[in-house]
Amino acid sequence: MNPVLELQRVSKCFSHRGKPPVKAVQEVSACIYPGEILGLVGQSGCGKSTLARLAACLLTPTSGSILLNGREVTGAKGKALREVHRQVQMVFQHPTASFDPRRTLGDGIGESLRNLGYTKRERERRVEELLERCGLGAEYARRYPHQVSGGECQRAALARALASKPRLILLDEPTSALDVWTQKQILELLAQLQGQEGLSYLLISHNLALMERVCHRVLVMDQSQVVEEGSPAQVLGKPASPAAQRLADAAIPWDLSDPVPPCLP
Repeated sequence: MNPVLELQRVSKCFSHRGKPPVKAVQEVSACIYPGEILGLVGQSGCGKSTLARLAACLLTPTSGSILLNGREVTGAKGKALREVHRQVQMVFQHPTASFDPRRTLGDGIGESLRNLGYTKRERERRVEELLERCGLGAEYARRYPHQVSGGECQRAALARALASKPRLILLDEPTSALDVWTQKQILELLAQLQGQEGLSYLLISHNLALMERVCHRVLVMDQSQVVEEGSPAQVLGKPASPAAQRLADAAIPWDLSDPVPPCLP
């Protein structure tokens, strides 16, 4: 099976005037396959979010290559970059901040549809359909981000990510800003959408136990590098790196079959 997305020895350095370059990602190679949920775990500041932005072509790597469906997309621009963003979407940690506060949720979801050539009436129908698929009524299209809860806004963000019919969605801590009831609902929604659409996910989280319940494979990052890869059970049960051992020791049990998931810090 060919990967949807492949990173080949990707590195990213950030330069600041008068200071030495910061190596945010170093020589990372990884693949995400069709229908796979790949977990990415690591302590804060290890490079997880930067790696996700590189995978989404929101950042250009300092070195290395990014392949989408086997085609080189490193440094893509113009039409080629728009096609990458159609196939690869990203959902961020803080859902309210991902929408323009001056525009309705419907406007935010419909923006990518407008870029794809949908008419106004087609956009309205599609926005309502996407909201309903994500557990929200059509009336949410007329609401502003400050008029909905964090969980509702995250559902709207998922609806927006689905608008372009992507193959891959990158989820950067999508539940950490939500209460425990809503976290469980969002995870169940992600699983439902993944099954219906055959989507691939890159799921970033601090909680290795959550990865065990959700993901097929897990990458462990530490100090800007991937230091371990394996099944969630392997990484959680028999960690082979100090970074994975720390995460395993700090893992909070998570059972999606429970009525209420355990409280996250």
